[in-house]
Amino acid sequence: VWFHWNGEDLLIFSQPQAGKIRQIAAHPQVALHFNSDEAGNEVVGFLGEARIVHEPVPADRTKAYLRKYRAGILDLEMTPAAFQADYRVPILVRPTVLRGF
Repeated sequence: VWFHWNGEDLLIFSQPQAGKIRQIAAHPQVALHFNSDEAGNEVVGFLGEARIVHEPVPADRTKAYLRKYRAGILDLEMTPAAFQADYRVPILVRPTVLRGF
């Protein structure tokens, strides 16, 4: 999952037809799991509340997200503008529980 953390919540962008959009609308409680080392041997899990964002995301936050994933976007053979057009649904996840294993 590509995300931007601002100290309060995780910003994720999704395609509008993705199953997660329907799932979040029906059940906003989510779990996100991230590798915490390069080999993927350590995992950090967040439980939290997700919401689909219907208002514009602040431009500085979107720019930070796009800067973070610039190489990944290029690997998808997309421009930042094309990525934003395809992955246009912002999701905010506010973590409530942190687990490490």
